[in-house]
Amino acid sequence: MAESINKTCPIISHIERPCSATFNTLEKIIRGLGIELSDLQNVSSKQILSPSALDSPECRSLICENELLVELVKNQPVRMLYLKEDLKRRKEGF
Repeated sequence: MAESINKTCPIISHIERPCSATFNTLEKIIRGLGIELSDLQNVSSKQILSPSALDSPECRSLICENELLVELVKNQPVRMLYLKEDLKRRKEGF
């Protein structure tokens, strides 16, 4: 994944954990996976895979990663608002 979106493995590892990523990086990951942003907003992994495919450890891991990406994408606008407000408060304080 890291190579396909021109990022380092530590960056991808950081994103996979409950951390933040820039929208630009998330967008590259989504493109690297060959999906559209709108696809993540409306479909769960469980809707795509057959019940027998869900049992493999690899599949469970991918489902977890997909769900994390969905949460990161959903929370990105909230994080941006928070950062803008924080920046505004800091500028007003100086």
